[in-house]
Amino acid sequence: MGIVTRADLLKTIAASRPTVNQRAINSDESIRDRLMAELARQKWWNAGWSRVSVKDGVVTFEGLVETESRKLAARVAAETIEGVTAVKDDRVLSTDLPVTM
Repeated sequence: MGIVTRADLLKTIAASRPTVNQRAINSDESIRDRLMAELARQKWWNAGWSRVSVKDGVVTFEGLVETESRKLAARVAAETIEGVTAVKDDRVLSTDLPVTM
């Protein structure tokens, strides 16, 4: 048993609020920068085929992708970045493109 003081409540509330640094880390620009750095380290990533954007913590991939496994790998890479709330992959498989002669 004990007494809960106003100071105890304020400490709890303050601890649960993100700090300025935490908000900066989770900014869309920071999320995108960290994701792009991670993707650049991957041999399977083809930066020329994809565009990556982040809005309100949601990562969106657009463009082309070579295989479903590379599409999944990019999703997993994005999901591991702190601050990402969702991943949307609108890329088209390059094998699905019509062949013209």
